[in-house]
Amino acid sequence: NFATISSALCRFLPIVQPSIGSKTILQGGSLFRGQAKKGAGLYEGFSRTINALQKAGKSVTLIGDIPRFNQDPGLCVYSFSNYSSSSCSLSLEDVKRQRDIYDAVLVRLAAEYALNYERIDQTLCSENGCSMAKDNSILYRDTNHLNIIGSKFVGKILAEKLHIK
Repeated sequence: NFATISSALCRFLPIVQPSIGSKTILQGGSLFRGQAKKGAGLYEGFSRTINALQKAGKSVTLIGDIPRFNQDPGLCVYSFSNYSSSSCSLSLEDVKRQRDIYDAVLVRLAAEYALNYERIDQTLCSENGCSMAKDNSILYRDTNHLNIIGSKFVGKILAEKLHIK
C-alpha cells in the first residue's frame, strides 16, 4: 500500500491525511531545479511533509529525480534512423550538475530523518552518458517527464530496490 507524493506537492502538506498508503514515497528534484536559490525553503517544506507523514505512522522513502533533457523526445523519434547520441542524450557531467541542485537537500533529509534515499537518474544512464531512449524505445513524453514505457522501466527498477512486489 503506497502513495507517491511529488516534490511539487510538498508545499501543500502537512494537510496529509492518515488515509495515505502505509508507505509514502516523496519524489524530489523537479521543483528543486526551478527554485535552486530557495534551498532552505525546500528543505523546510520537505521537513514539514516528512514530519506530518511520520506522525501519521507512514514509512517515507525519498526518491531523486530523472535527468532533464534539452531535446524534445518527438524529435528523437523522427530522427531515430539517424539517432545521434548528442541529440537525445546527456553527458554524465550534465546529469551530475542537475543532481547537485537537489541532492544535498535530499541527502541531509535522509540522514536527519533516518530515511532511505534512492537516486534514480542513473537508471537511465550508462558509462557513456544518459539517454532518453533504451532498446530503441523513447522513455520520455517531454524533456523532463517519463512516458508509460519509461515509467514502467524506472518503476520496475525502483520496485526491486525497495523490495516491492
